[in-house]
Formats: sequence, structure tokens, C-alpha cells
Amino acid sequence: MTQYSSTNSWNANNNGNVNNNNRRNTNRVCAVSDYQGYKLFVENIFVAYYICRRNKRTSVSEVNYEIDGIRRTLELAEEVWHFRYVVSPSICFIIYEPTKREVFAANFRDRILDTWIAVRLESIFEKHLPCSITANRKGKGTSYAINKVYNDIIKCTDNYTKDAWIYKFDLRGFFMSIDKRLLWPELKKVLDEEYNEWDKVWFMYVIEKRIFNRPQENCIRVCPISEWDDFPSNKSLFGQDKWHGLPIGDLLSQMLVGFFLLVFIVFLNLLGFEFVTNYVDDFAIISPSKELILESIPKIREFLAKLGLTLHPHKSYIQHYTKGLQFLGAIIKPHRIYAGHRLKRKALKLRLPKSPNKALSSVNSYLGLMKHYNSRKIRMTLADMCFKKYKDKVYFCGGYEKMVVAKVSKNPKKLRSKYDKQLHHGLKVYYLNEI
Repeated sequence: MTQYSSTNSWNANNNGNVNNNNRRNTNRVCAVSDYQGYKLFVENIFVAYYICRRNKRTSVSEVNYEIDGIRRTLELAEEVWHFRYVVSPSICFIIYEPTKREVFAANFRDRILDTWIAVRLESIFEKHLPCSITANRKGKGTSYAINKVYNDIIKCTDNYTKDAWIYKFDLRGFFMSIDKRLLWPELKKVLDEEYNEWDKVWFMYVIEKRIFNRPQENCIRVCPISEWDDFPSNKSLFGQDKWHGLPIGDLLSQMLVGFFLLVFIVFLNLLGFEFVTNYVDDFAIISPSKELILESIPKIREFLAKLGLTLHPHKSYIQHYTKGLQFLGAIIKPHRIYAGHRLKRKALKLRLPKSPNKALSSVNSYLGLMKHYNSRKIRMTLADMCFKKYKDKVYFCGGYEKMVVAKVSKNPKKLRSKYDKQLHHGLKVYYLNEI
């Protein structure tokens, strides 16, 4: 039995008449299939809730939500089920590293729905997105994109035996330039064909709500308004109309930008470019022909204009592969990949606190980033800083890939037997024997 059908469960009115079950009746009986669907829908929302809170247990918004999390999640599921869902106010702030950007952090209840959507969108997008699009995909990311460009250069040059040229470009004000009138019809078309689950009507309803939401109209600014005085209009949602712009910081926005650029990636392939790598608004094209790149630039500009996008005038260049390429914070050169200048500068300017336990997460975050590159010298320099500060209280393992605080033991001889004393730039340090 389903709702509004002639075979629905029925109820008897006070006047003795009998009619079919209907949501508009004040005295109604719910169809069994409808109840089971609602129960499964609530369970799916709770699954998304548990996934969403997994790495957010210490955030302020999650802690506030967790105080009455079960009741609020039930209310959220009820709102969506009855198509009464209203997007909550987001928190708006500005970050300054690596560049100045405007970020909208969605309310935790909205993040639950974003997670619910993302779990279902992921399998659909993986069928359509090529390996050229690397952002916000499982098994891919910045490291994957950097290594892909490195391997593309090797393939295009036949292991550095032939000439190849690199065309690196960026899209100006990408998130703020996305036209929702182009994004939503294409996404709706794909979902109509690919998504055939029982909860499709609610799935489409929430996606449309999230896409066309304007967080700038109902947000909480945690930065002074004066911070926006010198902010370019093409980098802020506050300067966009209702049809343009997706908020930076939303999980759904990060997923949708890759889908939005799919048609552009296909266009680049039709132009004859085989080696293309995209990460959000950054592109790297490797081609054996410099003439092909020069001939294609006007066509690329024209096609991007149809999507409402433009090339960044100061972040586009063409050069020979032997000159190297700066891409996603790394410097890619033949036979090697170096850490970017910004990462090295920040690592060497790191202020170490008095306690090694407090420095552990900061130091290991830099070491974890740099271990993917040819950066042993810079990691040794960072290790020297720690040795001079903490002496024999810390040791490094895995070839300066991780710092560990030495345990304090009541039996110094037993502790000393676990380590092997070695000289490191004139300092006595400890290394695990098995490393």
C-alpha cells in the first residue's frame, strides 16, 4: 500500500462514512509501507549523523548539537520527510593562510544532510568523472594530483627523451562564478538517469535546497565586517546574485565543482590534450606541442566564457618541462618533486613550545606533508631545531618522517637498552633499533 492510492488503509469518520487514508485527514491511519519507508529513512539520517560526527567530536558546533543529538536528528529527518526542511544559518569567517578567503561553515545539522547526500553522490560521480579530476575523491587528492602530473610528464616525454610543454592555469573567482542555472539542470539530468532508489524524491529535494541556498543572507559573522572592506567582489558571496556562487567550506560544494568542470575536461580532450590534471580551480596540461597550446588558448577562453568562468590573468603560463612546475604547493622537476617554498618557510619559522608533547602535532604535521617530497634536508633541519630545544626527550623514526616523545622509565638501563645512541650533528639522540 502507498499513500493516496485506492488501496490505502482506510479509516471510519464519526458520521459512519469510510474513506481512504490521506495526509490531509486529521483522523488517519498510516499505510504500512509508508511507515517502513519512514523508519528506513530515519535510520539513514542517523547513519549520516554518526559518520559526520566521527572527526568533529571536539568542535563547538558538534558539542552543542550532541547535547540533544538524538532528538535533533529525529526532528531533522521529520522536516525532510514532510518537505519542511529549512537551511540553518552558517558561520562566516575569513582565513588568511595560504591566501585570504571567505569561508562559510555550515551548521552541524546541515552537515549531516551533506554527508547523507555525499554518500549517495559519490558512487554516481565515480562513474562519470575521469581521473583528470582529482579533488574530493576517495583515493585521490593533492598528493595524487601532484604525482599524476609527474607521471604525465614522464609519459609525454617518453621518460625525458622528448620535448614537452606545460600549460599551467587557474580560474579566477571560481566558486563565486559557478552558475547554478547551469549546474542544477545537468546534475538533475544525471540523477534522474542514475539514481533510482526509493528515497529519490527526498534526495533531489535536499540537493536542490542546498544548491540554491544563499548562506550570505542568513549567516553569523565571527570576523569584524571591516575585514571585507578590501575583499574583492569576485571572491565573496556577498557580491553575487542569487544565481551565482557556491560557499567555500561546504562538503557538497566541494563535490559539485568537479561535476561542474566535467564538460570542460571533455572539451580539453577534444582539443587534443591527453594529459590533463585538475584540482578544484588549478589545471596542468602536458603537451608535446607548444603550438597546439597557443592555438587552443583562445578556444579555452571562449568555452570558459560560456560557463561563466575566466582564466586568472596572473596565474597562467607556458614553459618547458625542464624548467619545473609549481603545482598545489609542490615543485615538480625531472626525476624529483620538492616541497614548495611556502611550506619550507613555515616549517623553519615554527615556534616550538617548552613541552615536546605540545609540539608533537605541529612538528609531525609538517613532517607528514614533506615526507611525500624529496625533502630529507629540510626535515633534518627541522629535526635539528627539535634536538636543540628538547635534547634527548624526543627521537625521530622512519627517516625523519615522525617525531616521538621518549617515554620516561623508572629503570633507565632498561629504557636505554631499547634505543641505539647515535650522533646527529654533534648531538646525542635516540633512534629505535628496529627502524
